[in-house]
Amino acid sequence: MLMPLSNSNFAENEFGNLNLGDVRLNSRAIAVAMLINGSPQSSFPDAANGRKSELKGFYRFFQNDQTNDQNVLETHYRNTILRVAECNDDILLVSDSIFIVPAKYSMFENLKDLGKGKNNGLRIHYMIAVNARTHDILGITDLRIIDEDIKHTDISLEDESDNWFFVANQTFNKIDQYLSKEEADKLKKRCIFVGDRESDDFSLLFNLKNIGLKFIIRSQYNRTTDSDKTLDQLEKNSIKYGDHYDIEVSITNGGKRTATVEQSVLIDIQVCPPKKKEYSKMEPVSINIVLVKELNVPKNTDPIHWRLLTDVVIDKKSHCNFVVICYKTRWTIEEINKGAKTGCKIESRQFTCCEHIYPLISMIFVVAWRILSI
Repeated sequence: MLMPLSNSNFAENEFGNLNLGDVRLNSRAIAVAMLINGSPQSSFPDAANGRKSELKGFYRFFQNDQTNDQNVLETHYRNTILRVAECNDDILLVSDSIFIVPAKYSMFENLKDLGKGKNNGLRIHYMIAVNARTHDILGITDLRIIDEDIKHTDISLEDESDNWFFVANQTFNKIDQYLSKEEADKLKKRCIFVGDRESDDFSLLFNLKNIGLKFIIRSQYNRTTDSDKTLDQLEKNSIKYGDHYDIEVSITNGGKRTATVEQSVLIDIQVCPPKKKEYSKMEPVSINIVLVKELNVPKNTDPIHWRLLTDVVIDKKSHCNFVVICYKTRWTIEEINKGAKTGCKIESRQFTCCEHIYPLISMIFVVAWRILSI
């Protein structure tokens, strides 16, 4: 399934064939997507270019009780899985979250407290599929909007950290839903979860192992192993793999720089669960570790020091390089975040109700994906 390039093809391909309970509402979804995608930075009245009936239909679409953040994504979810299935390469399931503060946040109910000195807002937690070889972004596989009560997202969730596994498991459920069992089983073997330090949660490692989803996660915690040594203590025993080489990395101001790094590995490390009640039934998880350290760090620069936890097989240099490249691909999702905030002005939209802005958020993230893909 090819990427939709033109505005009309994109809208019909990614938002057609929805089941919103009304044929006219289904058709309106395509028109709304065309309006947003046709002028993503414009205000909606400007995008409608004075066409009052179109603008009225636009707002009525989001105010309709039949539209929500999940059902407007059904076609895009299915298309993403089909695009993924057509690839023969490994698929990176990159997960991230972003906070947004609606322009009229003071008029909203149920917004999430984002911390001292910050306005209340919403957390968007989602997953994209990326071709590991070409780095093509194939679409969004799951997206969840989180307000002040995590159970509004799903009754099974207890804590925000649960979202990391939830979106991954929902992605696997969609693979089962849209593909035959044989196709689904083959595809799952090619999938790799990729997450930054925020996703370094032991329950995530344990649960990903249980469903057979490989992972590459940047370490945040100095975990204990079955040898009673911590990961920090084990680093000095790591085996160097290959010579130093240059990589391009993103920096805080949005630019990029080149860093000279060396890599080393630790093989078959048994990481133990934290000694807390919620982890009492979990067993140690077997992982490999790729360590990436920067050499000759420029002045006034934070050095690269990545500890990548993975269950991808590493028995030669090329496997080690593969893990590093896959982790670097994680920054692709940051570009979609930027596309939603800056390219589509998601925080400038003049909505005043969570139920109305939720489906808009979902559609804008798909538009941000499309902008980055063309």
